[in-house]
Amino acid sequence: MALPHGHNNRTFLQDSIVIKEYEGTDAPARLKRETIALRSLQGILPVPHIVHCDAVRNVLRITRLPGVNGEWLLGRGFAAQVLDICGNLLRRLRSISPQVMIQGLPGDGPVIVHGDFGPQSLGCAR
Repeated sequence: MALPHGHNNRTFLQDSIVIKEYEGTDAPARLKRETIALRSLQGILPVPHIVHCDAVRNVLRITRLPGVNGEWLLGRGFAAQVLDICGNLLRRLRSISPQVMIQGLPGDGPVIVHGDFGPQSLGCAR
């Protein structure tokens, strides 16, 4: 089943596994960044586990986390709760030592960044 909200990737749900097919000329770099971030954040933040990474086909298979897409919830009257969750997660991200994430990631400086951090990129647990 195709999942909505996969803006830069084709995203599908197969049983309890999310399949992300990265598209575009920067697909290999985005796949690499995401796998590094997921591995680095295991046990620190609620992130999915990597089931399989196919760097040749730019496909990532990850476990599905419980929750509802934050963007979907915004449109249904839950803005205050969703934005509270976003703020709490951002606070947790900022408290993580940059050395946890920096190894293997491109760029300069000790900064953990998501290009479009917000409800559209987060799942909110009930």
